[in-house]
Amino acid sequence: MPHYFSLYEDFHLNEKHLNIEEAARKLHIPFMQIHGDMDESVSISEGIQLAHWTNTQLKIIKGADHTFGSSHPWISLEMPEEMKEVCSTVLRFLDQ
Repeated sequence: MPHYFSLYEDFHLNEKHLNIEEAARKLHIPFMQIHGDMDESVSISEGIQLAHWTNTQLKIIKGADHTFGSSHPWISLEMPEEMKEVCSTVLRFLDQ
């Protein structure tokens, strides 16, 4: 996915409104976070920090990458085990 310089310019112009920590600390609804321990796109340390800011648990899925073993387009008939774990975790969270 290309990232054009205009994306940076837009972020810079709106940085005050795009503060993740500030938004997370204002969040007062049930929140769930799932992270793969092999994610190369988003560091797990960022997930840990977000969990701290929101006072929530971080569900870490062992061996999972950023897409939990899935891809686009999905051509397999079977769902990856990591994505199955994501789905079952989300269903349990929504069932509370």
